Amino acid sequence: MKRVNETLNEAGKTIKEVKELVNELFPTVTKVAGYLGYAVGKIWNILP
Repeated sequence: MKRVNETLNEAGKTIKEVKELVNELFPTVTKVAGYLGYAVGKIWNILP
């Protein structure tokens, strides 16, 4: 049982790290998505 708890604790730490990473990257991803959407919109409007 102790081993299961240790495994869960490790998984919890990993998930926490991933969440922190996502929180750091999220603004960048949002910006890039915004630029991509803008570029696609521009190109779409240029097309006949």
